[in-house]
Amino acid sequence: MKIAAPVCLGLVLMFGRVACATAEALPPLPAECAGREIVEPRPPSLPEGLKEGDRGIVTLVIDHDACGMATRVMVEKSSGIPALDAAASEAARTWRFTPAVRDGRAVAGRVRIPVDFNTDATYSHSPSRSAGFERDLEQWRRMQVPEVQADADATVPSYLPDPQAMPMDSVDEAVALLSSKGEQVQAPSNGVSVYRLHDGLDISTWELHQAGSALAPSVIRRRLVSDGKKAFWVSSGLCGSQEASVCERFDAAMRAEGRQRIIPPPPTPPGEHR
Repeated sequence: MKIAAPVCLGLVLMFGRVACATAEALPPLPAECAGREIVEPRPPSLPEGLKEGDRGIVTLVIDHDACGMATRVMVEKSSGIPALDAAASEAARTWRFTPAVRDGRAVAGRVRIPVDFNTDATYSHSPSRSAGFERDLEQWRRMQVPEVQADADATVPSYLPDPQAMPMDSVDEAVALLSSKGEQVQAPSNGVSVYRLHDGLDISTWELHQAGSALAPSVIRRRLVSDGKKAFWVSSGLCGSQEASVCERFDAAMRAEGRQRIIPPPPTPPGEHR
């Protein structure tokens, strides 16, 4: 699976949805992939008969073909509970991935995906309004944005403005947040590093520009959202430079043209209507 700016993520949301979003233009899948679409990937529900407290994280390594379909699923790190390992593996065989592109053609690849059973079960499996459910519901609501029209190739513009303001007022505050809670997914290169924040449905990637970058100090946040029909990324940013020309270049970089592929949205929780 390809890593592309800002970052290409294999996403296992709490509902087991998996896809890869990228700002690059994506060529069509091979002709032999016709008829192999998966519209509703099956989430990894909690197995029946678990004991109280039986939870864990299963790390899977999944080989997929050029159509993005899983061809081999391996448990790299067990949850310690065979039933959870089996449920994650069975669900993964139905997931659809966005393949990497080499010389203009989609190719087979391999991804590593953690499946987290530590949260409350999926909405369809545990509809009780527990504290975990209420948190998930609030995250789902924050994720919703107005509908964006996708092109025939299932892409939308790479830059879409985020209707939610950044959660901080300065780049220094962003650095503190990412240092304490972020996962660095790209080591610093020319003053630019990439972080991920992932809490349930609150998923975002952060492009941090520090000393060595022509756009320093600044940060771009890309947040995963949904319009109810599809999921995609929206962007916002902070420029901390005192030079107007730097902030102008920063704004142009954040708004750079390109396309991102849409992915399936999380299902609507019970009682919610759009």
